[in-house]
Order: sequence, then structure tokens, then C-alpha cells
Amino acid sequence: MHANQSQTFPGTPTGQKQIDAAKATGNVTFSLSCFLCSETVPKGWIVETSDASKKYSTQKSVTLVGPVGSATVAVVATTAGTAGNTDAGTIRKIEGNTQDNLGVTNADPTSGGADARTATVIQQSDIDSVRDVYAKDAVPQVTDQLNSKAQGQKLVLVGNGVQTTATSDHKVGEEVTGFTITIKVAGDGVAFDEKVVQKMLKGFLERKVPQGSQLTSNGTILKYDPPTDANADGHITLNGHLSGFYAPIFLQPAIRAHLKGMSPSKGRAFLQTLPNVVDARVTQSPFGLPWLPLFSSRITLKIQEVSSSSASP
Repeated sequence: MHANQSQTFPGTPTGQKQIDAAKATGNVTFSLSCFLCSETVPKGWIVETSDASKKYSTQKSVTLVGPVGSATVAVVATTAGTAGNTDAGTIRKIEGNTQDNLGVTNADPTSGGADARTATVIQQSDIDSVRDVYAKDAVPQVTDQLNSKAQGQKLVLVGNGVQTTATSDHKVGEEVTGFTITIKVAGDGVAFDEKVVQKMLKGFLERKVPQGSQLTSNGTILKYDPPTDANADGHITLNGHLSGFYAPIFLQPAIRAHLKGMSPSKGRAFLQTLPNVVDARVTQSPFGLPWLPLFSSRITLKIQEVSSSSASP
């Protein structure tokens, strides 16, 4: 049997996370105007804005060949922060360059520079708190659904019982202004009929009784430990504790037929020869006669059980 219910809730991030400052990135184009000459721009060269307030480092080495040569290279700001973002056409200088035939510019703005800040992010407790509030009422409700499906039989929950899971559309640690949480409460169970179990246990105990005997009506104990777990395939394990007493089976019609017409003393002697008989008494009512009734239907046998033999698994 399976039962579940779910609901979606808005979540509010409350975690705090320090975000390091980021360096701006972009591209610059070097140009060379020189007849029959070449120039190598090494990795790590510094280029800067016209006022030298913003500096950037080249990320690879390139070679320019005249008479007119050009090459585009990725650059990264030397200092992290928003100050490294600059407009197109503002990077115009090469630090330490004295050659008029070598120039640089940026066709596009540099971007991505950001100052250090504190970000609001999702933390695990933001999800867990919503889950716990919903589970408080939902877990008993799902358990009641399983009991209802059991239709009066004994319910055993599968695995860890009714469980609550929470799924978010964003991960813990993400910076968001809001997020969505889906809470699901679900459980599986196995139901069994206690009367069937009692019958099964009694049948098992009866198979332990020697041939020619039967369980007595009193003293039989059929117990089992309450099962605490069930398998998803519908199987449960019961640990039973069984005990009882057994007594021989007397064929009363045959005994009465044998007793008819006997003297009381011979009748008593015959009864004492029967297997498992400890003692026998013969009484006559309303008065005694020298013989027992000639019709077996007038003879009544009363068998009293003596608790001397027991059966257990």
C-alpha cells in the first residue's frame, strides 16, 4: 500500500555569503605600422587607459608583422573591482612603450569587474524549516491514509515509515531573491490479518504434537513480537513464541462399546490399560448394579486433562 501528499511553497533565502571582488576582462587589439619589421607582444604586458587610471594585463603572447599588422589579445584588469570596467576605445596606451609605430585600442568595453560584497543566498535551514512545518500535520495524515487502506488489518510500515522530502528549484548556496520548495510526504505499508497469523501459529504448533495426541483446550500460548519493519515487496517477518499442552486422542464410541455389560471393576481395569491414562473411576447413578449398561449410549465418559505433557517449537 502507498499513500502520499505534496504541496509547493515559496521560500525566502536568509543565508549570508561573502563574494570576493572580481576583475574586469575584455580584449584589446594591437596594431603595427612598420615596413619590413615585426614586433612580439609578450604575455603579461600592461596596457592602460589614456589617463593611466585603469591597467590591464595581456593573457598571451602575439607577434605582429609589418608593414601593417594587427592582433587581438584577451586582457584582465590588474585590480579587482568595478573600477576595471571601461568603455570601448578608452584603452590607448602601452605601459613603457616608446615606439610610435605600435598602438593599442579596445573595440568593446571591458566588463565583469565587481566589488566585494555580501550576498543573500539559500541556506539549508531555509528549506528545512518549511519542510518541518508542513510535515507536522502531513505525516499523521498520510499515516491515517495507510491505516484506512489496511481496512482494519494490522499495519506495518515499510522501511523508515512515512518520510518527508523537500525539493528546491535552486541549490543551497545560490544567490536568489526567492525560490520554490516542493514538500512531499509519502509512505508504504503492509497489512496482515492477525486472525490468519494466529491460525498459522496454531497449525505450526499442532505439527509438533506426537501422533495420536492433540492440543488441549487450555494452556495454549500463541504470541509473536510486534513486527517493526516490512519489505517493499510486501513481506514481513514475525518472531513467534508458541507453547501448549497435548493429550491423547480417545475414541470414545469404541471405548463405550467395549465397556457395555462389563462389571464395574473390570471396566475400571480396562480403562486403566488405555495409553496415557493415569487413573480411572467408574461410578453408577442413581444406584449401583453388578454390571454396566448393556447399551453404549447409556455410558458417559468424562476425560480430565492432566498438565504433564507440553509442546513447543
